[in-house]
Amino acid sequence: SSRRRHTRYGTVTGVQTCALPILGRYEEAVTAFERAIAQNQPENVFLAWYGKGQALAYLGEYAPAIEALKQALATLPANRDLKKFQANILTLQNVIYYGAGDLESALKVIDKAIALSPENPISYNEKQAILSKLNRYDEALQAINQAIALAPRAAWYSNRGLLYKEQQKPDLALADYNKALEINPRFADAYFNRGVL
Repeated sequence: SSRRRHTRYGTVTGVQTCALPILGRYEEAVTAFERAIAQNQPENVFLAWYGKGQALAYLGEYAPAIEALKQALATLPANRDLKKFQANILTLQNVIYYGAGDLESALKVIDKAIALSPENPISYNEKQAILSKLNRYDEALQAINQAIALAPRAAWYSNRGLLYKEQQKPDLALADYNKALEINPRFADAYFNRGVL
């Protein structure tokens, strides 16, 4: 298989609950979040669990990161509408599962994120990345088409071009790479993907 560049936006980022992760001081961040968790403030403990999961993910400690994120989900306050934040937690879980190579778990959690926040195009892009990795190109195409319908972005046209390339549709792939460059003439991935078409 030839090299290709795939753009994913569900990187290990999100709501920052302290400055340490921003500074790249992840071990210290884990300790700080553990202190916050020990305080067990019902209205905010989910944020500490989320931050801990995020910091652990940056450290490559995937299993503890997933457990921390499960605790974040379990401690969400019932009296607040946090569906979008819940979807963000699930999206981060997806990124971790994907990074760990557990694509089936990644797919399950991104589907839950989409159910909670169907207007988030990033989730559909994440889903197409998983489905593409599983060689389920028709389903991946449906997902990326939804992302494009919600918010057309250069990266997503380039990603759809990759899917068309995998389906042996070079003309459609080229059109999408060109569309990506029309949207963002500095988008290197589209140039790369077009160059190896």
